[in-house]
Amino acid sequence: MFVLNNKGSIIYCPACGEKTQYLIDWEYSGLNDSIFNYTANFFECLYCGLVYIGNITDERLSNFYEKECLYFEKSHFDINSIENKQKYKYYIEIIINAGLSDTSITDIGCGRGGFLFWLKNNGWNSNCQGVDIDLKSIPGTEACKNEQGMHITFQKGEATELPFANGTQSLLTYFHVLEHICNINKVLKEAFRVLNENGYIMIEVPDAERYKDFPIGTAFWLSIREHVNHFSQSAVCSVLQRNGFNIVGIYRNLLPTPEFSYPSLIILARVSSMNRKLEISRLTTIRITY
Repeated sequence: MFVLNNKGSIIYCPACGEKTQYLIDWEYSGLNDSIFNYTANFFECLYCGLVYIGNITDERLSNFYEKECLYFEKSHFDINSIENKQKYKYYIEIIINAGLSDTSITDIGCGRGGFLFWLKNNGWNSNCQGVDIDLKSIPGTEACKNEQGMHITFQKGEATELPFANGTQSLLTYFHVLEHICNINKVLKEAFRVLNENGYIMIEVPDAERYKDFPIGTAFWLSIREHVNHFSQSAVCSVLQRNGFNIVGIYRNLLPTPEFSYPSLIILARVSSMNRKLEISRLTTIRITY
């Protein structure tokens, strides 16, 4: 059945914009005074396959990452682990095969900066920067430099409000970010805004269509309380296309972490030149009007 919100309107999918239906309630409890002591209402889009929590906000999630999140001390995110380095190598192979060698990279949700440090240590000959909301995780705002003179910088910021001017970025990477954010359209509108006319975006999420093929305990993925979106391939492609991007490549693999391997879904997309021209025209019109 389709569900109405408290204003009597049908709830629409945040990825593709189609109607969604109620799926299940999932109670998170026993978490002391955590913001996640609540019953999550899960919805499902029958058009693109997105499963998402419909009764949480990005403000609530931001409070979690700023006040409760302990990613900075978990071995799962160890930037020196063999497994994570294998994953970084896989990421960069996709980027190189797309003809983007030595492109400046901005990693949104960079955490401890493992991917960027791996680039520095493996001769990536371009400047890179990391952005994350969690100050406890990121190395700091200082710059790092390798033998080739490539800089890495880190700063605090949110995916929905990037600290960059229009059209200044070449390649944005979002590794395990979009499953943590409610307003995925706002994230991608921001990405479109800051990318240049030849800009690329690379997104990785857990591959929800393959959860059952690679089980990790009982209801593992639903039990991760900060995962508010569970993406299908169609859902990621739909939301990218709705926000001005053309799909370049789709990559599905089983990738390692220090504790387990997981089904990975990576989408590489590029700014649509037609949509970029329309956006520039719109901004020019606004400037003339005012």
